[in-house]
Amino acid sequence: MRFLVVEDDDGLCAAIRDAFRTALPDIEVASDGGSRDAIRRLANGFHPDVALVDLLLPDGSGLEVAAKLRSLGVRRVVGMTGKDTPPVDEILELFDDFLVKPFDLRALERLFDAHPWCYLSEGCAVGPVSRTGR
Repeated sequence: MRFLVVEDDDGLCAAIRDAFRTALPDIEVASDGGSRDAIRRLANGFHPDVALVDLLLPDGSGLEVAAKLRSLGVRRVVGMTGKDTPPVDEILELFDDFLVKPFDLRALERLFDAHPWCYLSEGCAVGPVSRTGR
């Protein structure tokens, strides 16, 4: 399973990579935490099964990255933000799940455990684990 993290906080990226390295050996982190690096990785052939995308990126919008991921057929996109009032309508449209930072890495693990990668199988319909508490 291929996993992409698009996040500009180096500490959070390292924590996610360290926590999931064994379970997800094909994990890539957008090196500059920006949308351009994420789009470049996609253009160069890295097509993740799951992506974790920050809404506020230094060079663009996580919403744009999520839309691009969706257009390429990425099956699960999880959003995250430290914003107090995230754009709920866009979140509901583009993201399967959503986390508000700071979050415990166990919250991300629970998202994965809730549906153990079933959605990667053809024909397996899995609904959202959480959608901003709604």
